[in-house]
Amino acid sequence: NNDPAMCREMFEKNLTAVESAVEREAPTFSVYFSDDHWDLTPESTKMLQEVAKVAANMNKATLDVTGYADAKGGRKHNLILSQKRAATVANELVRLGVDSRRIIPVGAGEIEGPEVMPKHRKVMIHIH
Repeated sequence: NNDPAMCREMFEKNLTAVESAVEREAPTFSVYFSDDHWDLTPESTKMLQEVAKVAANMNKATLDVTGYADAKGGRKHNLILSQKRAATVANELVRLGVDSRRIIPVGAGEIEGPEVMPKHRKVMIHIH
C-alpha cells in the first residue's frame, strides 16, 4: 500500500515507540582517564562529540555526569579528583553545545575494591 497518510501514521506510531524505549533505556556513556589525571584523551573527546549529538536529539533530557576515581591516593584526594573529572567532562559538553543547565556534574569519589582498577578512573554520563 502506497498511501502517504497511512505511511506517516505508521512512522509516527513507530517513532513514539522508539522514543518510549529510549526513555526506559536511558543511554549511559563512560569516559576513562589515566591514573591521577582529569584531562581528556583524543578518544574521550571524540566520544563526547557523540554524546553531545545524542543529547541534542534528546533536547529535554538531563545529563548526570558522575566522576569516579580508583581507591589509590586517599579518600579526600580521590573525591577532588572525581570532581575535576566530572567538571572536565561537563565543560567539554558545554563547549560542544549542550546547555549547562541540563548537566549535573558530581564527584562521587573512589570506587572501593580489592584492587586498583583502571576501569574505575572514569566519568559516567547518564542521559535521562
